[in-house]
Amino acid sequence: MKKIARIILTSATIFLFTITTPFAFGQEDTTKAKPTAGSQMKEGGKEVGKAGKSLGSNVKKGRVVRGVKRSGKHLGHAGKNVGSGTKKAAVATADTTKEVAEKTVDKTKEVTEATVDTTKEVAKEGAETTQNVAEKTADKSKNIAQKTVSGTKKIARKTASGTKRIAKKTGSAIKKAVTP
Repeated sequence: MKKIARIILTSATIFLFTITTPFAFGQEDTTKAKPTAGSQMKEGGKEVGKAGKSLGSNVKKGRVVRGVKRSGKHLGHAGKNVGSGTKKAAVATADTTKEVAEKTVDKTKEVTEATVDTTKEVAKEGAETTQNVAEKTADKSKNIAQKTVSGTKKIARKTASGTKRIAKKTGSAIKKAVTP
């Protein structure tokens, strides 16, 4: 009787594990977010810490060659992570600079079109004397030039501040990664 109960219990357990295992695998999260530049730098710093720790513990136990080898592997991983983080930061900086440059081109195009339209309007006003037309054109051109300069200055400031901000982030991330 005990033998039959044991066989039934074993069969039920195997059957249960066979049915429930696929459901457990179905719950795994397969999508992971891409690592950011900062997280890559941080991971590089952790690897440098691991390098020092493995070197110290192996040298303490008298295994110098083994310690140096493992430390070198960790430093290689750290370099890989820091390089990857630097690349990501540089790409982000380039993208931001490209966007600002495109905005500058668009704004310049708008100002040029406004200048052309203004010039056409002034030319159509034939009732006024040549002196009046010349004065109005000069005034409007001066205003447009001032608007162009102020618009370009604003865009240049935004470009500089965006690039400076990203450069600071990149520099601080590199410093954090390199500092053990």
